[in-house]
Amino acid sequence: MTSPMLIDTHAHINFSEYENDREEVMRRAFQTGVKKILHSCCRVHEIETLINLSKEFNGTAEDEKFVYASFYVKGHLLNAIHLS
Repeated sequence: MTSPMLIDTHAHINFSEYENDREEVMRRAFQTGVKKILHSCCRVHEIETLINLSKEFNGTAEDEKFVYASFYVKGHLLNAIHLS
């Protein structure tokens, strides 16, 4: 029987509170068994930062993908968003 995979499905390591120790936070998460981290984003101005963080903490092979960025929009705000 294989062990369950731990996935953090709602992380915000892009927050300024992690600027000084972001790498340490990520290292500790992986050392304690977290296998994947999904960054949650709800503000358009955060998208680029989250994509860059995902690239920073990922390898190049598919099995080295640990960090993913996600973006969600509340339905009533769809008309206000213009992505270019």
